[in-house]
Amino acid sequence: MNLVFFVSLITLLWLAPGGTAYAQSLKYDIYIGKRVMGTLEAVCSEKQDKSRQYRLETHIKWPLLHISSLMQATYDAKGMYSASVQQWLNKSLRESSSVAKNSQGYRIEFPMEEKKRSLTGLINYSVSCLYHQEPTRQQSIFSERFGEYCSMKPLGEGRYELTMPDGKKITYTYANGICEQMETRQMGQHVIMKRVSK
Repeated sequence: MNLVFFVSLITLLWLAPGGTAYAQSLKYDIYIGKRVMGTLEAVCSEKQDKSRQYRLETHIKWPLLHISSLMQATYDAKGMYSASVQQWLNKSLRESSSVAKNSQGYRIEFPMEEKKRSLTGLINYSVSCLYHQEPTRQQSIFSERFGEYCSMKPLGEGRYELTMPDGKKITYTYANGICEQMETRQMGQHVIMKRVSK
């Protein structure tokens, strides 16, 4: 195992205060081969005004390495309002991005790369939603990390294949509208994320 493998893996796994009317927390174990190497918690909170906040927190530990990430996205009645992604290696921030709604669409920033871009239209579904809402009608899904859309293909029987902008493919499996398993390959390693909470 090496650092590049773990950094690549953590980017694939990426998710309220007062007035919360509903909250759902989903927990997953992350298997690399047959070993549990980390955890992911996906939380969706809905307020009384029907706004929603998604939060995905991931931790992967390996001797001398601790990689963690935090993805957050807020939706109002019209779609995504804001989102952010941060990734740390041994508590040192190594990657970040932010999405903010404006009058033209969205402003997307990558502070550590000093890059910015704009996106027109409304975002109504993104990677942070994948754990709580089966993408039954989605042909493309916005990636908070990459700041662009990814293609989604139904495979049948509650399974879907997401193709990331870098070409990596991830398979999601659903039961009763909730993600039960995610599967991918990273640098020759079989990676599976299995839900442990019911």
